[in-house]
Amino acid sequence: MLSGSHALPLGRHRGRACCRILFPQRGPYLGSDVSCSFSAPVCQLFLSRQLIAVVAAGGAATIDVIATAIVVGILLHAGNHLACDFPRLINSSPAHYEMVARYFGPEKPTYRSLVAGVEGVTGIAMVALMAVSFTLATHRFRKNGVRLPFPLNRLTGFNAFWYSHHLLAVVYLLLLIHGYFVFLVHKWYQRTTWMYISVPLLLYLGERNLRAFRSKGYSVKILKVSLLPGGVLTVTMSKPHGFRYRSGQYIFLQCPTISPFECLPRLFVDGPYGAPAQDFRNYDVLLLVGLGIGATPFISILRDLLNNIKLADELMVKQ
Repeated sequence: MLSGSHALPLGRHRGRACCRILFPQRGPYLGSDVSCSFSAPVCQLFLSRQLIAVVAAGGAATIDVIATAIVVGILLHAGNHLACDFPRLINSSPAHYEMVARYFGPEKPTYRSLVAGVEGVTGIAMVALMAVSFTLATHRFRKNGVRLPFPLNRLTGFNAFWYSHHLLAVVYLLLLIHGYFVFLVHKWYQRTTWMYISVPLLLYLGERNLRAFRSKGYSVKILKVSLLPGGVLTVTMSKPHGFRYRSGQYIFLQCPTISPFECLPRLFVDGPYGAPAQDFRNYDVLLLVGLGIGATPFISILRDLLNNIKLADELMVKQ
């Protein structure tokens, strides 16, 4: 049984490196702030221990800090335009407006025309989409803590959180357009937003296409299906050719008849993917906490440790 770990805070205990692995109560962790560090967390195929050491992609707490910084940056950026730049521009004297007339045209724009322009529309659309995505990612909405009447009840729960996060791909496309039509700049090489957004965007699109293509190459047979207490579904399948797995890694299973987008349960196999839990051998002290279905990777690590202990005992007996 395979699953993903929730978080891996690192620390030290009595001068030794410690690894605390926390597993979720239900389902795999699908980072709610995945949009905040776009180039790495969403590109699971390209993640490595060396890359995580450089890019903030290995801890949920770090991603939360980045998300907060993004919210503060949005408030400052939008507030500066809406409350400072636009009012000063439309209320400027003819002499002052003449200095920037080549960027806005011979006639002074109105506040409405500035907001209704490409820059304003794309900016407002990005804020609206991120607000929807981040709101549905909060604990109360994600865990059905908010009870809404039908049909608004579909706006809560894990599926609403999962599907709304796909809006963030649209956000990055809007960001490219928003940055290209920046004020006071006409030359293309001075519109630098696309230079640092297009590369991670291409990495993300390439990774998603590679995942879809690679999943077609794994052929498995369903050997056994059983329902355990607590509504846990166990699927035992044959091992695909060339499939290698390390304890702490996880796979995605897809059943297209249920949904072509959801990750569980699935019949198309894709993986294995790296997870922080697979580095448990690098630490002297391990603290494993598993709740509900989160005990699945916990069991895989314990089984790995048990097998290594048995192997060591057998080698000692032979010697």
